[in-house]
Amino acid sequence: MKPVIGVYHRVQGVEVSHVSQSGWPDAEELEGIVKGEDKVTRVHMEVRRNLAGLSMQPKMGPDDYASLEKMVRAACEMKMERDFTGNYYELRGLSSKIRDDLDKLGEIFANDDRLLRSAGAYKHWPQGRAIFASHSRRQHIWINQSDHFRIRAVADQGKGDGSKVDKFHSAYVELTGVLKAFERALKDDKKGDIFARDDKLGFLTLSPAHLGTGLTVRVRLTLSRVDLEAARETLDDEEGEGLEVEQITSENRNFLEISNRWCFGRTEKQILTKVSAGVNAVLRADDPS
Repeated sequence: MKPVIGVYHRVQGVEVSHVSQSGWPDAEELEGIVKGEDKVTRVHMEVRRNLAGLSMQPKMGPDDYASLEKMVRAACEMKMERDFTGNYYELRGLSSKIRDDLDKLGEIFANDDRLLRSAGAYKHWPQGRAIFASHSRRQHIWINQSDHFRIRAVADQGKGDGSKVDKFHSAYVELTGVLKAFERALKDDKKGDIFARDDKLGFLTLSPAHLGTGLTVRVRLTLSRVDLEAARETLDDEEGEGLEVEQITSENRNFLEISNRWCFGRTEKQILTKVSAGVNAVLRADDPS
């Protein structure tokens, strides 16, 4: 498996290994969006985590889902810090109104991915599947969608005044805040790591594509001059290596979305810096003045 991981994440060397200096930088260390903040419509950041000592979904049985659900519900409903309180929704028995509301906000998930189905991630559906949505609606946690947890933060508002309180920094602050609060709520008085991690592979995930940091950063843009092909040409150099550009259609509008392809062999800061640099390069191409 390690050769496959090395090839996918473009990590070279005899010993395929995640970086040892991994960790979350201070928000002030990140460049963010230098110019063109008004063209950034949405920034989405998420990390994937699995509980240490518990099998991943293809090997989980009904008792595993029940114990995990009990633990997570208690953490979300009774132990989350004040800034991150919210509602816990079980997919099983979810009312159509709440389902529609979550769907409009892009906070719901279904069992419709053929790869996850073939991997056995939908066993005992919908038992143990749930969504925690903060009252601010800027953070939410998907429980047992693919990994045990997908911890997500979204920013679609920012000052855009050059004070570094842009959507990129806002999403980062929201993500790291809810991640740390959730980890503390789960850990309580337990000793040791709460999330499954390996010295060589970093955080362990169901898909090898998300090993290492488990971090995905997506920045959605509305551009006037640069189209999909031009954006890919702009990023077709060393600066854009490891980035993906896609055209996204939402609410009858077309957007370009830039995201990181690799999670493994890079620190969180390197991934965040790579994405913001790519976004800034495309924004400069759209407005070269």
